Amino acid sequence: MKRPITLEDYDLLEEAYADMMHLAGTITDVLNHMSNDSEKGHLAFCVAMEREHRTLQQAFTRLCAAWLLYAAEPDYRNDLRNQGTHQLALKLKPLIEDAPLPFI
Repeated sequence: MKRPITLEDYDLLEEAYADMMHLAGTITDVLNHMSNDSEKGHLAFCVAMEREHRTLQQAFTRLCAAWLLYAAEPDYRNDLRNQGTHQLALKLKPLIEDAPLPFI
């Protein structure tokens, strides 16, 4: 997955995937609200996701895998606040690359 480099790349990405940009904003808003009670929030999300259609569960897992592969890239922007994400992604990268998640 190629990372956008120029401002034009980012603009084109945002225009083409405005819904995805909105979704990322919504997810981060929810994460901000549940940060004080993340264990219950995570459990509630997992229970809700388990009740979704199985194909959508697999699609969500593909999205999570794509995020982890992106975070494993050497040019992933990280500092102490998200260094754990980068380190975990690096460890999981070989497993993710070797695990098929087909659309069925």
